[in-house]
Amino acid sequence: MTFGEDGNGIRIGNTPRILASFTNAAITALRLAGKTNIAEAARANHADPELIRGYLK
Repeated sequence: MTFGEDGNGIRIGNTPRILASFTNAAITALRLAGKTNIAEAARANHADPELIRGYLK
């Protein structure tokens, strides 16, 4: 539960599916950047959001 999916209280319409899509996109971007430990990479990006720019090039 790296992204806290169960803690999200939004249950209306397509919102849960959209949030899951964003989570999957973030995980895919980390994997394409060569990250194997997704939890560690997510924490690093949370601490330094500028790291994300490097993944999106």
